[in-house]
Order: sequence, then C-alpha cells, then structure tokens
Amino acid sequence: MSPDRGYCGSPWLGALRGFQARFILRWKTNYHLLDAQGVKQAAWKIARGKRGLAPRTLFDAVHRRNVEGSVLFFPVTHPDFPDWPLTLVVGRRKGGKPWYLLTNEVVNTAEDAWKVVLAYARRWQIEMAFRNLKSEMAKKTSARLRLGTPPQIARPADPGLRVSHGQPCERRAKRHEIG
Repeated sequence: MSPDRGYCGSPWLGALRGFQARFILRWKTNYHLLDAQGVKQAAWKIARGKRGLAPRTLFDAVHRRNVEGSVLFFPVTHPDFPDWPLTLVVGRRKGGKPWYLLTNEVVNTAEDAWKVVLAYARRWQIEMAFRNLKSEMAKKTSARLRLGTPPQIARPADPGLRVSHGQPCERRAKRHEIG
C-alpha cells in the first residue's frame, strides 16, 4: 500500500498496523519520529547532514532529462508506537526536494532503499496519469458545455446497418410490409 502524505500520521499508522498492511508512506518533513537513539525529532532533522548512499542516474520523465539521485535509510519508530520498528527512507535528487518515505518494509541495504523509492515513484507515476486523464476529460466536458454542443452520436449512413459500441455489426434484415 502506498498512500500519499495526506494519510500519514498516528491514526493512519494505527490502522495500517491493525491490518498488518505493508506500506510506503510519504512522510511530512515536520512530523516527528523517534530515531535509533530514541530522540524525538522531525523527519528532516534525522537525515540532516548525512551524505547520500549508492548514487544513481535516473530519468526525470517530467523534465525529460537524467538526474543524479541517492538514498539514505534510518531505523525509526513512531512516538505512539515505540515497539513497532519502521524505516525512514530518504530519496534525494539533484535540483529537487527529497522524499521522506516511511515504511514497515525491511531495509538493510542501499539497494533495499532504492526499491522503496522506486516503488513509490511508480505509484506517483500512476497518480499523475490519472490526474492528467481527469484533467483532459474535464477540458473536453467543459468545452462542450461552453459551446453548447451535445456529444456527437454516430449514425450509420445505411439505415439497415446497426452500430454497437461505435463499431458496425451485422446488417439488419429489411422487413417487407404487406399492405
């Protein structure tokens, strides 16, 4: 499960824990976690001053260019669930804001951290595709409303031809009336 930042916080974590769901959450930078020493601090402070691991070149599909990225990972817990081990994965890219991802997945290596970051990136791509689709649908709908034109319904040129789901199908037999 990979919901967005609107679903991070204690109530949602409690629900995820109750359902024993595997998850990756984009954690808000100012939300607090307990680091490995048990110190409560904002997520961004846990990663502050740490150098990224396992740099990679990634393709930024939005800007259509390659960017350098790196990851970090830290064992953490949530203040309301101190007995539940979690991992804070930080994905950084040159010229962009870092992603702070909280997960209950086991992360022992930089490669594991990359898997978390790339899984979240895939989820983000899907969300952007839906957003664009909804946006395009809204543009077409509002253009019709603005112009006052109803959607066009295709009518066959041959009155004996039937149309099903926009595709021609078998020809209707003509009825002869006896009169």
